[in-house]
Amino acid sequence: MEEFKPVTILFVDIVASTELVSNLDAEQAMRHLAPALGVMRRVAEQFGGTVIHTLGDGIMALFGAPKIQEGHALLACQAALDIQSELGRMLGPKAIRLGLHSGMIVSETRFSGSVNEREAYGVAIHIANRMQSIAEPGTIYISDACCHLVERYCIVRPVGRYRVRGISHEISVYELQGLQQPSSGQLFNSSNLTRFQAREREIAQLEAALQAALRGDSYIVGVCGPPGSGKSRLCYEFAERCRMDVIPVIEVRAQPYGKAAPLQPILEIVRLLLGISSGDDPALARDQVASYLARMKSPPEGALSVLCDFLGIAESGAASAVTPKMRHAALVDIISRLMSDRAAHPLVIVFEDLHWLDEASEAFVEALCGAIIGSHVLLVVNFRPSYRASWMDSDRFRLMQLTEFDAGQMEAFVSSVVGSHADLVELRNRIAERSGGNPFFAEEIIHSLVENGLLAGRPGSYRLGGVTKDNPLPVTLQAVIGERIDRLPSFDRMLLQIASVIGKEVPHAVLVSVGMQEQSAEVEPAINRLCALELLQIQNRPEGRHYVFRHPLIQEVAYSSQLRSRRSRLHAFVAPALASHYRERRGEFAGLISFHYEAAGVLSKAAEYARIAAEWIGSMHPAQAIRQWHVVHRLARAQTPSAKNKALLILASGQIAWLGWREGLSVEDAAPYIQDALAIARETDDTMIPLLLFVEARISGASGGPADNYVARVKQALRFLNAEADQSRAATLYASLSQAYGWAGLFNEALEANDRALSLLQYVQEFENRFLGYSVEHWTLSLRARILIHLNRIDEGRAWLDHMLSIEDGLIDPTVQFISHLGYVDLAWMSGDAELALKHARRVSELAERHGTPYLRVFSYACMAMAQGLSGDSQSAIAALEEGIDFMHAAGAALDYEPDMMACLAECLERAGRYDDALSTAERTIGLSRDRSARLPECRALIVAGNALVKKDRSTRRDEAEHYFRAAEDLMRQTGALILAPHVSTALKRADINPGIV
Repeated sequence: MEEFKPVTILFVDIVASTELVSNLDAEQAMRHLAPALGVMRRVAEQFGGTVIHTLGDGIMALFGAPKIQEGHALLACQAALDIQSELGRMLGPKAIRLGLHSGMIVSETRFSGSVNEREAYGVAIHIANRMQSIAEPGTIYISDACCHLVERYCIVRPVGRYRVRGISHEISVYELQGLQQPSSGQLFNSSNLTRFQAREREIAQLEAALQAALRGDSYIVGVCGPPGSGKSRLCYEFAERCRMDVIPVIEVRAQPYGKAAPLQPILEIVRLLLGISSGDDPALARDQVASYLARMKSPPEGALSVLCDFLGIAESGAASAVTPKMRHAALVDIISRLMSDRAAHPLVIVFEDLHWLDEASEAFVEALCGAIIGSHVLLVVNFRPSYRASWMDSDRFRLMQLTEFDAGQMEAFVSSVVGSHADLVELRNRIAERSGGNPFFAEEIIHSLVENGLLAGRPGSYRLGGVTKDNPLPVTLQAVIGERIDRLPSFDRMLLQIASVIGKEVPHAVLVSVGMQEQSAEVEPAINRLCALELLQIQNRPEGRHYVFRHPLIQEVAYSSQLRSRRSRLHAFVAPALASHYRERRGEFAGLISFHYEAAGVLSKAAEYARIAAEWIGSMHPAQAIRQWHVVHRLARAQTPSAKNKALLILASGQIAWLGWREGLSVEDAAPYIQDALAIARETDDTMIPLLLFVEARISGASGGPADNYVARVKQALRFLNAEADQSRAATLYASLSQAYGWAGLFNEALEANDRALSLLQYVQEFENRFLGYSVEHWTLSLRARILIHLNRIDEGRAWLDHMLSIEDGLIDPTVQFISHLGYVDLAWMSGDAELALKHARRVSELAERHGTPYLRVFSYACMAMAQGLSGDSQSAIAALEEGIDFMHAAGAALDYEPDMMACLAECLERAGRYDDALSTAERTIGLSRDRSARLPECRALIVAGNALVKKDRSTRRDEAEHYFRAAEDLMRQTGALILAPHVSTALKRADINPGIV
């Protein structure tokens, strides 16, 4: 089997060898050069090298392959200097030249053939050969990569920078001149778990934080440090102390594959809070959740259904109306309430490895922080220095930086592990020096020395077991771990590599399944040996036994040592094994399964599971769903065209555009996806064309396109549709047509389209709701309420508004829910009810603040402005409207509502007595409304323009005002917006103009 190996390659060449043997026959030439080649080979092997080729007048040797070696670069340099010395005496000081380079190669795990039958591959070999070819006779040239590894041990002289064919950059070259005693610098980093020491100050800080929590004044503690600095060990020790004091502890961690399998740590926290596990019977788990909620003083509305759905224990066949924005907000709120309820009693939560946290979990972590600050719950998190989150800016966050051990602490630590025997003094000093203050690195070096036989005995009382020689200890943690892995029996090493492919956390059943596919052998004993060597650790969980790597770098080294072809084959075994293992939680782990299928090159399966993951996360976090749909799109594009792939492309393109628009994607950026989907649909699946035409029209309208174009595009979609055969799609399109007519201000036509949608709601299939991200029924009824209000059928409209607002927050999407509140604000504005306007404007603002979409923020500005205007604060209303319009343009959101906001601004300016400004704003609104075919705001602006003329100069501009009023009357009749009738009548009466026929 071939693997990647970190090595140093040595090339040796006899200078002018052709001239030396030119006058000799073959036998004489062999006898003349053989002694020199013998010296080269003997010395190379003496320092642990493996001769790969003899070249007639030189050799190529590897240090670090087939078995990984400690300090391979220094061993190669020592060999080179000895060869230079011996052959200098034998052949003369300028008789040979040598070259060395350190890098990764592909080599067999053990060489079975003779010299010249052994193989190794990689660009590193070519670079080493280049070092030898440019070396001056009698010298040793080494590359910068090799020099970096040995610079503390060797004397070197810079030579210059050279080009190597096939390498894009120049390489710095040095002449190796000799050895020197190593300096006391820090050579490498790592971490440990032996005897816990040198963290007394940090433990005291955690104890103080716990005491504050017990007093009900908790804060958040963040333990920050580089890999291997002891973050997890510190948290473990603290948690154990808490348990000894009978204080409950919840421990969770983010995973390296977090972005492919999001929300895992949040699911685990919720399960632990509720007292259930992922392996529980769903019915029993539902009962446990219900029982927990019943004990709460004021459980959130709808919490049971939302939690059961989130936890994957909802009753089979139960239809959920929960949609992306709603699900995310409801879950954040419910989990915050759960934590707030639990915060009345002492609890410690340890949340590890936040640097791997997925974006979807970030909002939940922030909510947890907000819920527990100043309570009896202590949250301790740890992370690497690269991690940053906004909640860290709180004055209730305490950062704890883990520093490296100082010289005294490291000496004490090494002595406690190795022992105090007198013959270990030098070795202890070398370990302490090379560990660089990182305890895990020190322990890994000690493990390596024990396994090499250089240390014998038991921890804390080792004795020298062999000659230490002058070979240096490893200079990188990867080299130390790699050497340990390399010494494993072949099946054990293979099993560890399989585990590294599965992930940081390895289900027992999956490891056994894949291990048995790779090789028919006893898996359990091999797993036990890996655990005994502390490469893996057992974790017994309710859902079954798992294994974790004792340190993430063990996984990284085991994974990176394998060739891509082998990793690909293992990923192909792991993906179906995970799918089988998590078949009851498929959506939760679909992203991870997709990751493995893609790594295996099985793109069809990868795309299929990416779609499942997108649909699952889309019910809670649309922004992350968009990223997952991009994965689906990329995977489908990468495959040979087929009906299935094209269907995925249509779906992925449509979802990227639709969800993207809701999250702020511009019409220009969305257009290519719509056009791509339409082009494919015309070739393969014309049933999707009507839905895509609607999406295109909706996005265009929301981006400032004419409402009449929206109407025309939806009508075109309906013409494509066989309404009798696809009544579900027809319901969606007629709902969108009623919206389009409403934007256009044609309310009678809007009501007629809404009637059609209403009659078809019973046929709506889940695909429609899932694609839109909200309920078609909720959308239809919300639109209906506003249409009836504008038709002045107030009682009917209010009944539908009240019906929609009676739906629990957790069961209706906010982008639909706000429509009913907007309907009441509209009604209040037209009827002059300041109290009603303020009530519902506040709800729109709450929704906008909770969900944070630019679309809702625009309506929040407008609704609060109308409430302020009705309360008599016209100046604040004007300022809010102007700010809202500026925000609308900056965000490119809700531009379809711009004419309405402009009309409202003109009305507020009129109320403030600023008639010139009101008139100019009204005239601009009229022009904008006509461009957008928005008849209702045009009608309102016509009334304002007439009123401004009458109030400013009634005697001279009456005829001009009458023109505006008559135009408003005509539009009111055309649109059916009879809610404006009292306003038109009042305006005509004020101007002494006879009313027309309304």
